[in-house]
Amino acid sequence: MEIRKPLSKANVLDKVNQFDIFSCYCTPFKQLYKPFKSELREDRRPTCSICKVGDTLIYRDFAERGTMDCFSYIMLKYSINFLQALEMVNQDFNLKLMSTIVLNNSRNVIPRQTNFDINEVPEQVFNIRVCLRKWTLEDKKYWKDKYNISSKSLEKFGVYPLQGFFINNQYTRCGSNVYGYYFGKLSDNREAWKIYQPFAHKDLKWRSNCPEDVIQGWNQLPDKGEHLIITKSLKDVITLYQIGIPAIAPQAESNKINPKITEELRQRFTKITLLYDNDEPGIKAAEQLAEEHDLPVLYMPEGTKDASDFVELYGTNALNEYLFNNGIHSNNSRMGS
Repeated sequence: MEIRKPLSKANVLDKVNQFDIFSCYCTPFKQLYKPFKSELREDRRPTCSICKVGDTLIYRDFAERGTMDCFSYIMLKYSINFLQALEMVNQDFNLKLMSTIVLNNSRNVIPRQTNFDINEVPEQVFNIRVCLRKWTLEDKKYWKDKYNISSKSLEKFGVYPLQGFFINNQYTRCGSNVYGYYFGKLSDNREAWKIYQPFAHKDLKWRSNCPEDVIQGWNQLPDKGEHLIITKSLKDVITLYQIGIPAIAPQAESNKINPKITEELRQRFTKITLLYDNDEPGIKAAEQLAEEHDLPVLYMPEGTKDASDFVELYGTNALNEYLFNNGIHSNNSRMGS
């Protein structure tokens, strides 16, 4: 008698490969590294691709700055949890793993299994180089006048104005208000950059070669402190720094955070709070992280999405007061610098 193995990620991947799972559930996906339009949102240009990162295939959405493995993609597409995603693959590919989870069969998919070997696939390498320029009045209007962020603070966090950038030797000349976020050298000696074009179409707003384990604001953290905020963008990290509150952010709102990171942060900071966007994706991401890491969540008040948005509408002092009233105390000596 055949002994059925229990339902688990390892047992699923022992019977079906990641390429076939993506091919089954990500309808527009046909070829690794080839861009395609998202089926999860309105997408006018091909801004998504599936690529190899280490020993994992990753769905990368350049417009939304999100990354997901095949199971996270299924969870998002069908609004189900992790175990349900495993069971969906189990049922559709007839893997015969032992499970008590019940799912409906209303999805229209065509499972196919191939001899795909991830070890034979090279990782895609993006080499980004930048051409810097001096700060201008237009930069001041965007950063200082809107968010009360000074050029000194921007440079502390590795943010620089650009006159152009290369991606794999293809040059793009920049207009005004284009910036590079610098995160140091990667293991292969390439420079890690994130290109930010705030006034471009959302499909073109971000370009990056930063691995998802690079934490924004990590190198600028003090050794110890009372309060730390985990937020969702470097702009919000710097906004909080302006009022003396240490903060970090993952590379994308949908990215997970390594438990080792939160464990180290607990040794360094008395209180850690999640502050993600006050919208559906932000709330969903924050709730998932809160459950995984046992952290409290705070949102900006209704009508404002994030900390920088709040400052643009009400000013830095109002942000400081709002956080103070919610138990997060800042070092006011940083304000206005």
